[in-house]
Order: sequence, then C-alpha cells, then structure tokens
Amino acid sequence: MGIKDKDPKFFLSYTREGTLDSLRAKCFECLVELGAMHQPGFVKYMAKVMSSDPSPYLRHRLWKVLGKGLGMIAVGSTKPVNNNINPGFGEMTFVDDSVDMSHERRNELARETIAGAITNLKKELTDNEAFKQALWAAAT
Repeated sequence: MGIKDKDPKFFLSYTREGTLDSLRAKCFECLVELGAMHQPGFVKYMAKVMSSDPSPYLRHRLWKVLGKGLGMIAVGSTKPVNNNINPGFGEMTFVDDSVDMSHERRNELARETIAGAITNLKKELTDNEAFKQALWAAAT
C-alpha cells in the first residue's frame, strides 16, 4: 500500500483544525513520507499544531510522526521504511575493509547502523535553523 495522490497540497488541506483528528494525523504522516520534513514552513506548521492544538490525540500522533520523520532523515530516506521484509530475523551486512568501496557506499552502510544514523541526523539538522526554531517554539 502506498500514497496514490502525491500532491502535498491535497494532504495539506486536510491538516487544518475542524477536520477529523485521525484524518489530520494521517495527512501529516503522508506529508512526512513525501519528504515535507525538509521544508522549513511545514516543520514550523507541524510544530505549531503539536504545541497548540486542543486535541491530545492529534498531538500524541504528531509526536510519533515527528519521530518517523527524524528517522527518515537519519537514514537518508524520503520513502517509508518497510520493516516487514524479514519479520523473524534482521539483515546482516558484512563489510570487508580490504576491498576498496566507494565513499557513497560506505556512507550508505554507515546509515544502516544506529551510530551512523545518529551522525547523519546531526549532519542534516546542524545548519537547519528553521527546524531548531520551530522545535524550540513548540517546546516552550
């Protein structure tokens, strides 16, 4: 299952107050899956809704959506991660340091580890002032 209509304007129109909370939350999730976390205006809007919306249900769901969006940024993905590929066992990746690998492939493998994903997240958000300000405004 995926997102059929990929126009962010379609989803954004259903995020306003007065729409059913579960629909609003799903539209925010769809926008994050489409890569809206890279747009400063969207991050400000989502942080504003997270901090001031009267619905505790929506605020709770938006915290989960924020976590998903940060995770997607950390692994360098704008698409949802399919966690049901192999439900019983995780994939193992062996890296032979003696083989010369391209810099891009090394970065891709590093993002697959928790430490690598955290490093990538820090690198992606270090210079993003709009994200920092929006998160601070939501927290205070």
